[in-house]
Amino acid sequence: MLAKRLHPFFLRLLDDWMPRHCALCEARTVDAAGLGLCAGCLIALPGRNVQRCRYCARRLSPARPLALGIEPLCQLCEARETPQAVEPLEADSGLDSIYAACDYAPPLDRWITAMKYGGDPALAAPLGALLIPQGLALASRVNRIIAIPPSSRRLVERGFDHTAHLTAPLARVLGLERQRRFQPKLLARTRDTPEQAGLDQHARRRNLQGAFVAQPRAAGQSILLIDDVMTTGSTLREAARALRAQGARTVIALVIARAHSIR
Repeated sequence: MLAKRLHPFFLRLLDDWMPRHCALCEARTVDAAGLGLCAGCLIALPGRNVQRCRYCARRLSPARPLALGIEPLCQLCEARETPQAVEPLEADSGLDSIYAACDYAPPLDRWITAMKYGGDPALAAPLGALLIPQGLALASRVNRIIAIPPSSRRLVERGFDHTAHLTAPLARVLGLERQRRFQPKLLARTRDTPEQAGLDQHARRRNLQGAFVAQPRAAGQSILLIDDVMTTGSTLREAARALRAQGARTVIALVIARAHSIR
């Protein structure tokens, strides 16, 4: 109890001696929540705390009526779920649902790009902290957390495993870093794949076919799959298929940002 009462005091001392700065605007900030952002930038993050489709993580219209206690679908996914749909939802996608903390839009998109391609793992921790609220809400539904693994080529190019760094803050909050529940090695890339950027939806899907393999230990597990950005969902769905092939019971995806879909 004493430690809990002293904690805010020591935080204030730390801010006086070693001032922390917002990861986006670099303004000095008191960051008791550990999100790495000042209050203004946190409020301004695009798409934070909005209602989203449970299947594709698109934003829902504020005017759309929501059934109490039921996670909603967007109009597109709702139409595709009907038996007579021309383009039904992918039955073999392997994903039960997808959640996103924010939208992939300025200034968050520049932050993610700087983290991935600027070789600065320090930018990953505040980004990963954005996953904490939704991750806590999903904690009772999963018993394993896995970060989408990079290819060996991307790992060499970037110098660090960015998705593992993004997952670490949530794992710490859930107390998983020293436990077996945080198991990134349950999933691996089987080959290097070209960058997804610039590819259309069908090309992205072909690019990733067979790109992941899961370990037999995934059998019977309920898994939370972490990635940085979702555009079409091809990466998440291919990873989920690999986990399902080994008998995973549930696969839920959680990403930092949802980008606009492409054709």
